[in-house]
Amino acid sequence: MLAALVAGVLLVAGAYAASPPPNDSFLNAQSLTGLCGSGSGSNTLATEEPGDPDLGLSPSLGSVWYALLAPKSGTFGVSIVPGTISVPRLRVYVGDKLSGLRLLASNDANLGSSVSFTASAGSPLRIEVDSVKAQGSFVLKWSTPNDFDSFGCPKVFTGSSWTDFAGSNIGATMEPWEPEDGGVGGAASVWYRWTPPAASAGKLVSVDTGFSGCLDTIISVYTGTSLSTLKLEHRNDDAGFSSCFFASYVSWYVPAVPPAYVIEVDSYNPASQGNFVLRALQPALPCGGSGPSCNSPGTGVNEPAAGSSRVGEAQHFVTTCFHPDGWHNLSTIDLRIGKGKGNGSGEPLALRVQYDEKRGVMRLYDPDTDEWSEGAPGSGTVLSSSYADLRLAGSAVAGSGPTGPSVRLTWDVVFKDPAVRNNYGQYLQITDDQGHTAGLNRVGHWSVTH
Repeated sequence: MLAALVAGVLLVAGAYAASPPPNDSFLNAQSLTGLCGSGSGSNTLATEEPGDPDLGLSPSLGSVWYALLAPKSGTFGVSIVPGTISVPRLRVYVGDKLSGLRLLASNDANLGSSVSFTASAGSPLRIEVDSVKAQGSFVLKWSTPNDFDSFGCPKVFTGSSWTDFAGSNIGATMEPWEPEDGGVGGAASVWYRWTPPAASAGKLVSVDTGFSGCLDTIISVYTGTSLSTLKLEHRNDDAGFSSCFFASYVSWYVPAVPPAYVIEVDSYNPASQGNFVLRALQPALPCGGSGPSCNSPGTGVNEPAAGSSRVGEAQHFVTTCFHPDGWHNLSTIDLRIGKGKGNGSGEPLALRVQYDEKRGVMRLYDPDTDEWSEGAPGSGTVLSSSYADLRLAGSAVAGSGPTGPSVRLTWDVVFKDPAVRNNYGQYLQITDDQGHTAGLNRVGHWSVTH
């Protein structure tokens, strides 16, 4: 987040640089920005200057300075991780002139290296790092505790589980590159990081906001190291807890090598910001009782349920399905038009289309190549198989969520010559976030003609 705090003033190959650090004087304080950050520094060859509040303290081996304009009001923390520096002394002041500084926090009585203090937004903060026994390198860290609005300033969890973490997204904002939560514009997200221990590999874990309170949350679990490279792994809006229908719940099996998960908690819309309690459990919270309702999805219907299409002409199929806990709980919706064993899995398979709610994409399957193609509904993309085209410009997704149970999909299909056949069956299969499946169920019949 921050470039090296001190340039060219580090211990190199056992020899010291020939000049003091560039931030040796108060007027040349190194600028810090953001809600949190860290960077390498050194007070090697640093000096004291006239007017320094620490002047005359013994021992004092020379200080370096940092400047931070408080980005918001709240409690801040600053700490030193020693490198070659020995017994660092840390002080934080408010003021923009050396002669008028007011001390906010210090850690020199016990010769420690961590302080906390409160400051108002816009306050000119000055951080002074000195040492008692030996000058040298260190890492300076600063943060605003209990404020995890920024992707770069998350709350970090460890262990196989945690409970009762009091979270809040009041006043949270949207960052550049921050993903929307499944098209739901909450824009009030806070961030957490969790790397399950190796002992969690292969086990079912869960994260939820249903422990207490009743904020209408959305949980998204990602892997990745930056906002622009996040990969969505799991997401849920309304889990249907008995204590709070609108709380969120996700569960998954941890892989053999547990990755570092990025957890985003958002609210459904900016007006519903508030407090929540976040927890992670291993084993995962079971369905029912104090857990999510985990009701199975309903299969739904497809329209037209009967009829025929001509090769080369556009045909709109409309699939409507539901989940009693809210349509955001649906994971995939699979429509097949085929002839075979009574369940849509036989050959030939004139059409197999699928909607992935988690990723927000539609897919088309080609039975000749055993491959899928995919794209976003409403885009100009045309997905092609040997038997049909799925035109995404004329395909759409609509739902009554987050509180309503149904989702409505429009598939814009053009059949090709190899699909010509009478008496196909229409089949529908629904899978939800908890792995429950409905179908394949026959929902109608169809023919393709010249």
